[in-house]
Amino acid sequence: MNQTLADLPSPAARLTANLHLTGAGGGHGLRFRTLQILGMNMLGRLARVDNSRARFADDLGASVAFGDARWADLRQLLRAQLTAHGMTVPELPEPASFVYTPHEAIGLHDVGAVILTSGFRPEY
Repeated sequence: MNQTLADLPSPAARLTANLHLTGAGGGHGLRFRTLQILGMNMLGRLARVDNSRARFADDLGASVAFGDARWADLRQLLRAQLTAHGMTVPELPEPASFVYTPHEAIGLHDVGAVILTSGFRPEY
């Protein structure tokens, strides 16, 4: 975790995703799969609201795939670094399949609660 920019495989590697975590209740992950298992209706990015319908982009699968790729990068880094230092590599499982049903739109009267998240996308 002490990597400098020169240590990264490419300049784009500095833009990797942040971990979805909470410190509540002793701390635990808030990954897409965890939220889905808890019964949340997972949707893509909010594209627009028309009258009484919220419309969503079909990009949730791509977001999950991006996070899975970053997990693969981290697993590779941990395996290399731990092995190089003579340490035991812990189990680093592959993520379970993520299956969801894309929703283009939902009626706002069907919404009981909204959890709004925001992300940062650099634009140079």
